[in-house]
Amino acid sequence: MIRRTLPILLGVGLVLLMGWTARPAGSGLEWRIAFVATYAVGFVLLLVYLRSAAVSFRRLLVGAVLFRLAALPMLPSLSDDGYRYIWDGVVAVEAEMSPYAARPNNPALAEWQDEPIYARMNSPAYYSVYPPASQLLFRVAASVYSPWGWVASWWLLKGLLVAVELGGVLLFVRVVGAHAAALYAWSPLAVVEIAGQGHTEAVVVGGVGLLLAAAGSRFPVRSVGATVAGLAKLYPLALLPATWRRDGWRGILASVFIGVALTVAVWTPGAGEHVRESLGLFLGTFDAYAGPYRLLKSALYPAVGEGAGRVSSGLLAAIYVLAIAGGLLSDDGTRLALRRLTVLVVAGFVLATATFHPWYGLPVLMALPLLEHKKWLLWLAGWAPATYIGYEWEPAFLLTTAIGWGGAAMLLAAGGPRKAFRVRASR
Repeated sequence: MIRRTLPILLGVGLVLLMGWTARPAGSGLEWRIAFVATYAVGFVLLLVYLRSAAVSFRRLLVGAVLFRLAALPMLPSLSDDGYRYIWDGVVAVEAEMSPYAARPNNPALAEWQDEPIYARMNSPAYYSVYPPASQLLFRVAASVYSPWGWVASWWLLKGLLVAVELGGVLLFVRVVGAHAAALYAWSPLAVVEIAGQGHTEAVVVGGVGLLLAAAGSRFPVRSVGATVAGLAKLYPLALLPATWRRDGWRGILASVFIGVALTVAVWTPGAGEHVRESLGLFLGTFDAYAGPYRLLKSALYPAVGEGAGRVSSGLLAAIYVLAIAGGLLSDDGTRLALRRLTVLVVAGFVLATATFHPWYGLPVLMALPLLEHKKWLLWLAGWAPATYIGYEWEPAFLLTTAIGWGGAAMLLAAGGPRKAFRVRASR
């Protein structure tokens, strides 16, 4: 009994320690190093454990729930995105205004600009860029803001995200089995970034789990999964042509209905232009842990100068779109082809993005059991939290990027680049 419970208790202890060491930027380099070290110990121990022990469905669920409960008390510390999430919800619920309609520093929102969430959020001079499915969760969380404050809204939001995430994980168990699913479900990266920091990749995990587990269903659940995931993070919308092929007209109708219902609730005149304006903040500006982008930008700088960032973003986006188009053209309607496309979409996004935050790797981490050759992507996603050190010591951004992408490149070369996205035939 002790041998069975000790690993889970140890995992809970490591999650609590990560929560304690996850201090906001500016708290000191030693705290970030302590957090990354604790995370690394947890990740390595998980990999060692999964090599030698079997994980049943019940054990998977108990561990996943306990680890997330241990992380729920965390406030936004590794990222300040959580403050913006709650702000968007408050604007919709309290101010009865679309988050796409006004920048947070707009005088029309002065009544809420003395609130802690305003002082702590990022980019108050930019419109919100979070898609409609995310905005729905933000609004639900903000429903308790007025009586109980932003912390209650924060915990409610994380509770919703964890519920969606675990739903996706439990569905994914049907595809790969409990032991393989534990790589994601018990990962300290997933636990901290969703239950701890409340990132909306949880919706992508839930949607992808629904999409992959829906083989043979009479209902258009594949299209529902892709639509909801895409309305949380946009790039999963690339999977819709493949799901519509399998779900037929029911899938198209389901996607249109969900898309319209969620978008109408937050849309406002000029919303498209406002979102494009804010997205311009990211394109060519930030390049944290984005190896291909950084290399291409450096190569183009002598010829393009300050525009190298935007040109590089555009080229990588074009390559990503072409790769997805090729995958869709070769789609033969089989379960294997859908898995291959899913891996291409989620992994291709982190390869092409100009900014690779640690939580961007969560859908990739979830999809790893589908791959025959997974070590390079496991290293890439697993190393990403080391970039948190860069917020206290800037040279760490370049160092961690070189180690993360360099290590992934060596593992990819050792396993054979042609096998990079080769998917297992079946469970």
